[in-house]
Amino acid sequence: MEKIIIDGIPMYTNDKLKDYLIEIVNKYLESKTKELLINSINNNILIPIINEPSKVKQFILKLRRTKPLRIYGTSFNGKAYVLMDRNVSKKDIIDTSIHELIHVSYMLETNSFNKLNLPLYVKFYSFYYKKIFESNSYDKEKFTEFLSELMKPVFYWKTYDEILYDAFKDYTKLPKEKFEEMLELITYLCDNNNHATADYNNVAIALLRTTYRHLFGGMDYTSGMGAELWSTSEIIAILSTINHDHPNVVKSLSLIKPGKKAVIKTLTKKILK
Repeated sequence: MEKIIIDGIPMYTNDKLKDYLIEIVNKYLESKTKELLINSINNNILIPIINEPSKVKQFILKLRRTKPLRIYGTSFNGKAYVLMDRNVSKKDIIDTSIHELIHVSYMLETNSFNKLNLPLYVKFYSFYYKKIFESNSYDKEKFTEFLSELMKPVFYWKTYDEILYDAFKDYTKLPKEKFEEMLELITYLCDNNNHATADYNNVAIALLRTTYRHLFGGMDYTSGMGAELWSTSEIIAILSTINHDHPNVVKSLSLIKPGKKAVIKTLTKKILK
């Protein structure tokens, strides 16, 4: 067994676990995505992990950050880790593997990943913010600036907040007080400590689900919501569980090359206010 420390918790992997993960991928995927996942396993980029039940529970609770979601994997430093616990379904193993590999692709090839997926970002954030601010349009120059800031690994939330305000202030149908209230809600959810414990009944989260259904024809209800507001790769990661074979999913996974060092080690952005 090879020992791996993840978020301070010892987990383990070996060739038997890797072979089992390959067996699951072969059985449940019949596409280009299957080949890409198997290559990632063989190249030690997608790594199955396991430990005794108490440690597994501790691992999952840390990943959940107290939110009752089915989270069975993580990614950092250009590696994806998927939990091979007996309580995790085969579907969850597959979905988690693809989801976390999407984040790995972003970590390894940030610029290429963003360039590839920029058209989807535009559609996603355009639809979402027009809905939440009750607007038919926005300032194109400011909205482009907003997306440019959002795609940076480190961004200044105050600047980000102000640009978003300027992009919609002359187009929203909301009263000024309501417009500012909705912007404050977005600001709250974009805090790295708040999005994971967000009230899933609030309008901002509900509209994220609406956006996925509108653009991609479905929604992954087992995934957490809110990280999309500050992490662009989360959009493609959620899309990957809605449609494993979506062209952007396959192309994003194809960016992963063995031996490449991560440009970004984790997805937690440092938000400077």
